[in-house]
Amino acid sequence: STSIGASDNGLYRPVMCYDTNEDTVVVAYQSVGDNHGESRVGSIAASGAITWGTAVEFDEGTTSTGIKPLCMQFNANTNKIHLVYNSYDTGATNNYRVYSKIGTVDNSDNSITWAPSGNLNSTTGRLAGDAILQGQAVYHPGATKMYWHYVGANNRNHVRQLTDSTTDPDHTYLDDGATSTYHPFGDNTSHWSGIVYAAVNSTHRLIVAADDNDVVKVCCGTVESDDNDVSWGSLATVVSAASDDIVVGWDSDNEKGLVLYTDSNDYGKFATFSVNTGTNAITVNTGTDEAGFFLSSAINSVNIMYNEDANHFVVAYRNDDTHDDIHFKTATLNGSDDTVSWSSNNSTGGIVIHTGGSGSAANASGLSYSPANINMANYPDATPGVLVAWWREGPSGVEAQGYVTRLANLGTNYDQTAG
Repeated sequence: STSIGASDNGLYRPVMCYDTNEDTVVVAYQSVGDNHGESRVGSIAASGAITWGTAVEFDEGTTSTGIKPLCMQFNANTNKIHLVYNSYDTGATNNYRVYSKIGTVDNSDNSITWAPSGNLNSTTGRLAGDAILQGQAVYHPGATKMYWHYVGANNRNHVRQLTDSTTDPDHTYLDDGATSTYHPFGDNTSHWSGIVYAAVNSTHRLIVAADDNDVVKVCCGTVESDDNDVSWGSLATVVSAASDDIVVGWDSDNEKGLVLYTDSNDYGKFATFSVNTGTNAITVNTGTDEAGFFLSSAINSVNIMYNEDANHFVVAYRNDDTHDDIHFKTATLNGSDDTVSWSSNNSTGGIVIHTGGSGSAANASGLSYSPANINMANYPDATPGVLVAWWREGPSGVEAQGYVTRLANLGTNYDQTAG
């Protein structure tokens, strides 16, 4: 794990993406000292060590409360970084507004230049105008566009396109504003904002997941490049129970999905699903391995990333134990049936990324106005794998610290060193 560092020796709520054009990792975060928004660019060595460029401020906010990052994603069509964040504003609903910034990376000096639009002292780059509780973004290579699934202050889920103009980044409805198109879930009853791109039978689709009035549901929609319409299939129920930490992943090799959530005990649960290529209807498969549990202990901040090089998922999470560790597990979907092969499900909770201690316990990702999950990104460089961004308490006299960990497939597992 490599410390992100910060200009004032502390940071909150890191979000991350990987720029495949410049071969660099980009992080953004809330600075501890002044609550301003800062970012850093890093190049990753064969050993996994990261060399960071200078911290760059992207927005200072308008009050001492500052900004809170929501999500960040790389657009492989424009080679731009798209960042979405909240800022405290007493004139807005729930005292927050949401903004967007576009950045360009230069790997010669690990720097990033943010376009002037999107600053809080102007209206350009302001999205819905009011608070966003949480959100996740995804790049859609078929449509060569960015989409995000977010939860507004009224607890309504929306799925919209993120436009990446450097003069006025914004987001647009996916058609003429028909409510069934931009939020397939119910009104005023939904939360959590899982989203993943999925190519199914050579057709480009988006799959979203949420808690819809205490029912975990998933939905698949087709989005093509010639317009912004989404053709949603029917909502599919995963479980009829209030749940948290809902995320969704797609296995592009077997063309199957995996949805994760935590139950009333905060235990980690899962279900596999398949998509009807004609109707976008989702079939949720029950009776999978380990009785639907991938971890029988309390966790939170769950996220999932499909590692195409290793043909399995990486699932990262924060153990809600005495000193709050960060762990991960791998999940392999079996091509011939609906079962899942998980890495160890013992009391230690899988493979350790960070062992917490007194003064170094891992921090949970906050649900309201900030990232809801540990951040993850595919790392497709010479030693491919998955990157995980997380943060923890600092030791005595040191503020909260952020880290990026490379989980590289250097052999049959993630424990080996490079070389």
